[in-house]
Amino acid sequence: MQQSNSLDFKLVQRVCLLQQALDQALESLEDLAAQVQDKCWVETQLASTEKYANVQQQAITHLKQQLAQFAEIQDHLLGVMGFRLNELIDQQQQAFDQLNIQFQQSHTELQTYLQYLIHQQQTGVMLARGSAEHYRALEAEVMVARSMTVHLSQYLGLAKQHLDHLNADLGNHHLNFGHIIKTIQVMIADLATFDHTSTKTSPQLTEADGLSEDWARGRSLAEPATTIDPALDVETLQADVRRQQVRIQELQASLNEQAQYETHLRQRYQEVAAERDYYRRELQKIRQADESPAIANPAIETTLPLDGLSVELDNQPVFPMPKRSRPSQPIQPLRLPEA
Repeated sequence: MQQSNSLDFKLVQRVCLLQQALDQALESLEDLAAQVQDKCWVETQLASTEKYANVQQQAITHLKQQLAQFAEIQDHLLGVMGFRLNELIDQQQQAFDQLNIQFQQSHTELQTYLQYLIHQQQTGVMLARGSAEHYRALEAEVMVARSMTVHLSQYLGLAKQHLDHLNADLGNHHLNFGHIIKTIQVMIADLATFDHTSTKTSPQLTEADGLSEDWARGRSLAEPATTIDPALDVETLQADVRRQQVRIQELQASLNEQAQYETHLRQRYQEVAAERDYYRRELQKIRQADESPAIANPAIETTLPLDGLSVELDNQPVFPMPKRSRPSQPIQPLRLPEA
C-alpha cells in the first residue's frame, strides 16, 4: 500500500511538472509569435519608408534635371535675345548713319541752291533779250527745289517707318523678356516650396538620401562655372532696353527737327514760287510794252536801278521795279545727334 501510494504521488508530481513545462512552452510560443509579428511590422514599415524615400529621391532627381534643363534654356534664350538686340542696335546704327548722310547731302544741296537763289536775287538782271531764258531757269530751279522737298519727305517717311518697326521689335522683346522673368520666378518659388515640404515630411533622411545630397553638393561645389546669375543677365538686358528707348527718343527728336526743316523749305519754296510769278508778270508787262506802238523814242538808253545795281535796257521803256527786301539768311546746317 505504501509503495502504491508513493507511485501515485510520483505520477501526480510528474504530471504537475509536465503541465508546468507545457505552460512555459506555450508562453514561449506566444512570445515568439509576438516577436514575429513585431518583426513583420517593422519590416513592413521599413519597406514603406524605403519606398517613400526612393519616390522622394526620384522626384528630387527629376526636379534637378528640370532645373538644369531650364537653366540651359534660360542661357540659350538670354543669348539669343542678347544677339538679337545687338543685331537691332547695329541695324539701327547703320540705318541712322545712312539717314544722317542723306540728310547732310540734301542739306548741302539745298544750302548751295539757296545761296545761288540769294545771289540771283541780288545780282540778277532782267534783260529783254534774255528774259525767256531767265524765266526757264527760274522754272528749272523751282522744279529742283520741289524735287528736293519730295526727296526729303520720302527720307523722313522712311525714317519714321524704321523707328516704328524698332519700337515694335523692342516692345515684343521686352514683353517676351517679362514672360521669361515671370516663368523663372514661378519655377524658383515652386522649387523652394517643394524643398520646404520635403524637409517637413521627412525630417530624417535615409543613408542613401544623405549620400545623394552629399554627392550633389560636392558636384555643385566642384563645378562653380556652370552656375549662372539670372538677375545679372536680367539687369543687363533691361539696361540695354532702356538705352534703346533713349536712342529711339533721340531719333524721334531728330525727325521732328527734320520735319521743321522741311516745313521751312516748303515756305522757302513758296517764296521762290511767288518771286517766279512776279518775274513772269513783269516779263509779260515788258513784252506788252515792246509790242505796243506807243513807244516814244526807241533809241533812248535808260538806266533802271535794281537793288543798288544799274541795268541798262536798250530800246526798252522804263518800268518801276519794287524794292527788294533784305535777302533771307541761309539755313543753318541741321545738327543731328551723334551716333
